[in-house]
Amino acid sequence: MIVLDTSAAIELLSGSEAGGRVKKLTTDDEIVITSLTVHELLLGEDKAVIEFIRNTRVLPYDATAAAESAHMELELSRKGRLVNKMDILIAGVCAANKARIISIDSDFSRIPGIDATIIGLRE
Repeated sequence: MIVLDTSAAIELLSGSEAGGRVKKLTTDDEIVITSLTVHELLLGEDKAVIEFIRNTRVLPYDATAAAESAHMELELSRKGRLVNKMDILIAGVCAANKARIISIDSDFSRIPGIDATIIGLRE
């Protein structure tokens, strides 16, 4: 199971070069997204996005994910290395589900306790 961060989902949906790399990395695994990514994607109100959400399993931000993300945020705060709050919440969902995440956002590489693959927009 691979979680697509919002940035990776957007690139995949756009058919960009980075989206093509996301697709290659996910051919053998189930693609899932988090409820937080659903929120971010729906801000664009795009028909392709709505169809993608309907056809993709969504992992919830639940009490286990909240505990995981709180632990991550505290650890990052102690080190003085805070990252975007939404990324920490999404990382908590990944940790709670023992899932790898694919993202365009390098913040995920700094969050302790998750298996992240970061894809640059251009490689």
